[in-house]
Amino acid sequence: MILGTHGIVSSSSQSAPAPMFGIFGYAMENGTTTGGYDHPDTQAYRATNFADFKAACEAGEEYYLVITYDPVGGIATGSGDELISIKPNKTILGVSGSVLEGAGLMVYGNYNVIIRNMTIGKVLTNSNIIVKEEAHHVWIDHCNLYSDLDHGYDTYDGLMDIGNKATNITCSFNRLHHNPIPNLIGFSAVVPDTGNLKTTLYCNWYHDTYERNPSALWGQMHLLNNFMQNIQAPSGGYAIACHCGCQLRLENNSMENVFNPYRDNFDPTPEAPIPGENSGWSSTKLVSCGDIFMAGNTNSLYRPPYEYANYILPVDDVKTIVMANAGATLSIS
Repeated sequence: MILGTHGIVSSSSQSAPAPMFGIFGYAMENGTTTGGYDHPDTQAYRATNFADFKAACEAGEEYYLVITYDPVGGIATGSGDELISIKPNKTILGVSGSVLEGAGLMVYGNYNVIIRNMTIGKVLTNSNIIVKEEAHHVWIDHCNLYSDLDHGYDTYDGLMDIGNKATNITCSFNRLHHNPIPNLIGFSAVVPDTGNLKTTLYCNWYHDTYERNPSALWGQMHLLNNFMQNIQAPSGGYAIACHCGCQLRLENNSMENVFNPYRDNFDPTPEAPIPGENSGWSSTKLVSCGDIFMAGNTNSLYRPPYEYANYILPVDDVKTIVMANAGATLSIS
């Protein structure tokens, strides 16, 4: 397959950095997530236009790629609602200052994918990053994801959505902002997705959104050291929703200026039949926040199966550390 005139360089000359903070959490359970790192057949490819970037992402799984996205002029645009399907064994890196608008990244039924340092904005009708259809072992790290709040709920979808039997996902140090519904985990309240959607959310910064930070259905999710800020919809808004029997473990998350920090009190209708359950809510720091609505079990026995003690930040430090590091802040040249 031709990947463009800018060529593939040998693994010995690749400039892709090793993971800054390392992968941990569900992306390293029941297998590993390495993407294009640390494999003897790794080849590094630098895409400098949209067509070559898309072709490299959609290459088959027979070899490993490290794809560094570096558009001429710093910004590249898709058709507006375009989705790029990332095939297995890929690491997608955005160089400092690069921006992709009008095209989202989709991990559709594939595996062993890393997406890092990408700035993705204003994808029409689709999410900026979608992981679905039994995709597994995916790490989304240090991405800046946004749309705007000027067009209501119908123009854009979410920013980082996970569903349809996807599992073993870690999302860390991402900045999700200026979008009404940034982070949905679990796509249907009617069709059960139990046993899947195992997700770790670590040090993500949600701000200037309306709801779904995240909204979690069915699965098992570990939320630690995330910062939620300015979550105020025109008619309410909430940070975290937990329903359809979802199990959450919450550790040292911080919220500021949030209308409803947590809710699982959705009406028991076919669209949301049962509340979720959580443990660890008492570790959450709340500043200028509204009411909390908990109808489900608040003493869940669920605990993530991996060790993470070394990753827990003091809750009073979460705001400062997350704001300084979340988003496309890695120095990749």
